[in-house]
Amino acid sequence: MTSKVPRIIIPEVKRIGNTNKMTKLEWLKLRQQGITGTDAPAICGLSRFGNRLSVFANKHTEISEADIQEESERFYWGHRQEKMIADEFKLRTGIHVRNYPWMLQNKDQYWLLANPDRIVVENGETGGLECKNVHEFMSKEWEGDLIPDTAAVQCHHYMLVTGLKFWWIAALIGGCR
Repeated sequence: MTSKVPRIIIPEVKRIGNTNKMTKLEWLKLRQQGITGTDAPAICGLSRFGNRLSVFANKHTEISEADIQEESERFYWGHRQEKMIADEFKLRTGIHVRNYPWMLQNKDQYWLLANPDRIVVENGETGGLECKNVHEFMSKEWEGDLIPDTAAVQCHHYMLVTGLKFWWIAALIGGCR
């Protein structure tokens, strides 16, 4: 017996692109149209991978196919492991997890964008799930119930864009916990 999959409705957003149907170049150009969840920690001065100036430069630099560099191994494996992390989250919590391959735009503030890893339905309420593949060297940032500020800001940004009231974070640390 299979349970009925709930329909996902997020009234605060406009779906502006199906990421499953985009090339990497199309996806990067779409991200240039606003502030994304990964931009938010950099703008707040919390990211080791960027800052306000680098976000500004990224939004105002023409991107071509020749500019796209190969993904680092870390980003490649992080993206590949999202599904496995989401599946394990569902297994451990019993919360329904759904892939939602859309770039989202806040209806009122067009410059607020989100590309959530997953959408969840818990007790009839819709929320989000951010899946993190964390290197062992960064494990101290995730000890106990600690969540690094970068991940918290990213999730708060997604809640601002979508109007959803909660966001889960599931992290695989060092590939084994």
